[in-house]
Amino acid sequence: MTHLMRPMRMLLVAVLLALPGWGIEPLVATAWRAAHDGTGSVRPDFARAMQRLRPAIRAAARRHAAGVAPLDADRFAVVIAVVLYNEHLGWLEDALPPLQVATPTAQRAQIVLNLLLGTDYTVWPTNLRPSVVAEMLRHELPLADGRVVRAPVLRSSLPVDASYARLTRELINAPIAVEYLAANLERGAWRARAEGVPVTWQTLAAWHNQGIVAPTAIADHPAAVHYVRRAARYFPQAEALLAATATPHVPRWLAHPGVQPLAWLPERRRRSPALPRVVDAARRRRTAMAGVHAVRRHRRRCG
Repeated sequence: MTHLMRPMRMLLVAVLLALPGWGIEPLVATAWRAAHDGTGSVRPDFARAMQRLRPAIRAAARRHAAGVAPLDADRFAVVIAVVLYNEHLGWLEDALPPLQVATPTAQRAQIVLNLLLGTDYTVWPTNLRPSVVAEMLRHELPLADGRVVRAPVLRSSLPVDASYARLTRELINAPIAVEYLAANLERGAWRARAEGVPVTWQTLAAWHNQGIVAPTAIADHPAAVHYVRRAARYFPQAEALLAATATPHVPRWLAHPGVQPLAWLPERRRRSPALPRVVDAARRRRTAMAGVHAVRRHRRRCG
């Protein structure tokens, strides 16, 4: 649908302008600015989901940070979060906020088609296609000149010929999807180095959206320019999300793609009812052993 975005936006504004005498000119202007520049709005349910994904984002950024230099792990985690925020809403939902209610339904419809028919629609929350994951499983990286080079950015137990339906099941699992997103962004850094262009957040965002990295190619691609412009709106939310300290009970993500069931290691709760009993028992054992050692030292001195 990317190639239809610009005509649809123009059609939306044309329809609104065709309604004279309703005093909607301010609404038209607001809708146009929202569609053109983005609003940085976040659905409340997705904001909660991002809180839960915070450990997965940090872990994926650490695993792939070496491949996206000069970005460090912390900055790369922010870029991952920005892409996730930018993908959860489109320009049309920014222009007409009431449509955000229907967005999850449209997302689920694409997922169902992939699962039932093996189609290659994008899958939320990362908006990756199964075909992109298939390329990563084969360690393939397409270049601008048509060549395909080897790029082993992903470690997975999935077979390289996994069906799109199976890959869709991977992508709907949000923590695993974050790992796939981080790996694909690392591929973007590999592509940038192959083309001799700097690795920046704009480069990685354009790679994720349109598969291009060169600044000239991005500037000449209206959809890529629009995507990067909207993504910039989400940096405050992403930075605030990753600057916050994780609560003690948030689980740490330890699973790798293709491993089922998910491996979760819950963090120890500082206020666990059982914890004081464990501490008291350990203190009693230390006190008893100290007494035993004192008796032995006294006997050696007196013996």
